[in-house]
Amino acid sequence: MDYYDALYKAFAAGLEQQKRKLAASYELERERLGENNQKQLQQAFIRKQSETRDLPLLLGSLGLHGGLAETTAADISNRYDNSRGLLNEEYNRGLKDLALQKLGGMGDIEAKLAAERARLNAMRLADQMKSEAAPSSVSTGAAKKLSASQGGAKVSGFTTVTTPYTVIKRWHDKYGNFLYETYEPVSPAAVSSNRQAAR
Repeated sequence: MDYYDALYKAFAAGLEQQKRKLAASYELERERLGENNQKQLQQAFIRKQSETRDLPLLLGSLGLHGGLAETTAADISNRYDNSRGLLNEEYNRGLKDLALQKLGGMGDIEAKLAAERARLNAMRLADQMKSEAAPSSVSTGAAKKLSASQGGAKVSGFTTVTTPYTVIKRWHDKYGNFLYETYEPVSPAAVSSNRQAAR
C-alpha cells in the first residue's frame, strides 16, 4: 500500500460510516411506516365493526327493514374495503419512495468513492511521470546485500527515485538486472517540512 492507497482507505472509511447511518435510517423509517399502516387498518376495521353492530338498531328505530338494510350493510363493507385498499396503496407508495431515497444516497456515496479513486490515481501517475522525467533525482544506493531473493535471483542493491510523496526503490541483482520495485510513502508532515527547508 502506498501513500495514495492510504489516503483512499481513510476516505472510504469515512463514507462507510455514512453508509451505515443511511441503512439504519432506512430501517427505522420503514418500521415507522409499517406501524402506522397497521394502526390505520385497525382503526378502519373497528369503525366497520361498530357500524355493523349498530346498524340493526339504527334501521329499526327508523322503521327500515329488508332490502334497504341489506344495501346499507353492503355499503359499510364496501367502504371498509375501499379504505383498506387506499391505506395499503399509501403504505406501498411510502416504501417505494423510501427505497428510492436509500438507493440515491448509496449511489451518491459510490460516486464519491469512484471520483476520489480516479483523483488519487491521476495524482500517483503524475507523480511517477515527474520522477521519470527528472533523472537528477535518482541516486544510487549502497550495494546492500540481502538474504532475500526475488524470482530465484539474489538481490544485490537498489536505486531510489524520490518524488514529493513516495520513495521508489528499484531492486536489482549483482549484474544490474531489474528485479522489482518497492514503494515507501512520505508522510504529509515530512513533505511540508522539506518544502519549508527548500525555501
